[in-house]
Amino acid sequence: MKDSPTTPDTESSGWLDTHPKAKWLATSRTTGYFSAAVVVLVVVLVTIIVIRGRGEDTPTATPPSIPEATSTTTAPQPDPGSVGGFGPSIADPFGREISVPANEQGQVLPQTDPGERPAFTTGTPVPAPQGIKWERIGATVAPFSTSDGPTHIEGRLAYGFTRTPQGAALAGWQITARMLRGIEDTREAYAKQIVADPGRAERALAALDRTDPAKSATGKALVFPDAFQVTSYSGTTAIVRYATPLSSGRWMQGQATLEWSDQMWKLRDTPPPATTQISTLNGWTRW
Repeated sequence: MKDSPTTPDTESSGWLDTHPKAKWLATSRTTGYFSAAVVVLVVVLVTIIVIRGRGEDTPTATPPSIPEATSTTTAPQPDPGSVGGFGPSIADPFGREISVPANEQGQVLPQTDPGERPAFTTGTPVPAPQGIKWERIGATVAPFSTSDGPTHIEGRLAYGFTRTPQGAALAGWQITARMLRGIEDTREAYAKQIVADPGRAERALAALDRTDPAKSATGKALVFPDAFQVTSYSGTTAIVRYATPLSSGRWMQGQATLEWSDQMWKLRDTPPPATTQISTLNGWTRW
């Protein structure tokens, strides 16, 4: 019998103390937990690093009120010596299941052919990836599918997303969720899965070099979107929006831009547009 999900501890520490917006995201005991999550997970983490590297200040929006988790019970941890598989599931404050893989970098799923899909049409929701499982990857949560990847993990990054709107949507959240975990994850993503103008990339990496690795942990941010929306897709570029729940009937909308390069989806490092609240998921694709 499958264990019932339990709600994880969501305390934060370390790097958060020097990055207020990341702390706002990762601390579940603040009212901005879910609204900030979308901001960071559409590359605001990178934007903050770049801006602070230039010595500039940015305004902080007032977060909306969101529900608190009803429990802080930590789920039993899987045997660290196991090769694969999953331990007991946990649940986020909305009761949504999060799978806990034995491998902290995630457990890839067997891939199957999803069959023929309709051609992308602007304004028409795309079919959802099949067999979606949201997995805890250390301090954050990322999506794994049985139809569009990822197919393998190398180091701290996931690879093998299909060259489809669905693959782009999965890759966008995977890359940023992994970057949110800390400095080393961000550095590896910049080296392999980020597309950035040279000056912008240099400023971001210089800022990372000045950050104390001992303070790089962002804490736990076990949040993920209810739905996504591919607003533009050409096979070489994709713009994907994500809707993360704030409360019953309210979502925060964020956006990521992806480019197909070196036979994979890479995240374009660019300042994301302002996030907005929405009250309906009509026209969106639920996972």
